[in-house]
Amino acid sequence: MSSKTESAPSALTFCRINAGERQEELLASIREILLEGDSHTAGIFNEDYWEWQYKNLPLREAAIYVCLEEEKIAGYYHVPFYEGVIDSVKKKFGMVQDVAVSKRLRGRGVFQQLASFATEDLLKQGIDLLYTFPNEKSIHTFLKYNGYSPVHTFDAFILPVKSALVIQSKVKLIGLEKIIGAAADVFFKRSVRLKAGEKISVSTAFDDSTVEQFQKFSSRYPVHRARTKNYLIWRYAKKPASRHFVVSLTNRTETVAAAVFKNDKIFNAPALLLMDFAFDNEADFATLVHYARQHSKEISGEQAAIIFTAFCCSGFLKRKRYGFVRIPAKLNPRNLNMLVKNISAHENLVMTSSSWLATLGDWDVF
Repeated sequence: MSSKTESAPSALTFCRINAGERQEELLASIREILLEGDSHTAGIFNEDYWEWQYKNLPLREAAIYVCLEEEKIAGYYHVPFYEGVIDSVKKKFGMVQDVAVSKRLRGRGVFQQLASFATEDLLKQGIDLLYTFPNEKSIHTFLKYNGYSPVHTFDAFILPVKSALVIQSKVKLIGLEKIIGAAADVFFKRSVRLKAGEKISVSTAFDDSTVEQFQKFSSRYPVHRARTKNYLIWRYAKKPASRHFVVSLTNRTETVAAAVFKNDKIFNAPALLLMDFAFDNEADFATLVHYARQHSKEISGEQAAIIFTAFCCSGFLKRKRYGFVRIPAKLNPRNLNMLVKNISAHENLVMTSSSWLATLGDWDVF
């Protein structure tokens, strides 16, 4: 275990531990705190999930900090490291996620102390950038005490698929929701017309052509997490207790558009989440998305009520929405506020939202 610092008068200790060190105790603490907060991941969290996130990730490197109360873990702060890109040069990114303290310690400034200890240590790790998506309880600490700055609140969109299922999840209308929903679905429907030589395929794997499209698309943006084949397989194909679907549009042998989807619930209705995307032009991608809209059950095994996505990407859904409806921030149950702490010499780039490509795949919850 690394060096420690005392925090009077709370008699707490903060330290960094190695992956695998005190793992059983740490996992028990995480489970307890997730259940206290009714977390989205509480139902799927287990040892395999934690090891996927913090031991078996592509760089196999993460910083894990804990708060000890009488030598027992009472808080944690996880930062996996990823290969990133800034201005066409490979860099190391740190993504702050899975941070919390036990309910009994809240309101005493303990999370602030743990975050400050972790941030100070992270600055010595040779990384180039830190970013995070804090919830409303922790965002103040990152902004006021840890030197983070807001760069972008993810743009969030829905594309209705079976509107009746959304209406039904909110209010019972004795069958009228089917009539209203059907009318709405006709309005949002777009035809899917494939050109000669085009084909749409669905898989749970990433072939080389699809990987190449993801890399080509992400290279348009000066700042992004590197979408290597190893990363894409780890993030989407190997995630425990979760199944992702890769939908690709090919023109003969070349992939011209691709997307990663998964099932979840949004607004208490079954949703097909658009996790990540890449395309040569937006019209091709619209074809792919509306294919997914028409065939959501065949793709994922579940009839979707909506397609949902959120992202920081200046080149998507800005001029033509193709049926997507933007969700106002005040109606979004969980706004994704991307905060960044620049450590490199590229402050103008990393602090400008139009420089970034970041998707739901960057957020650890989905």
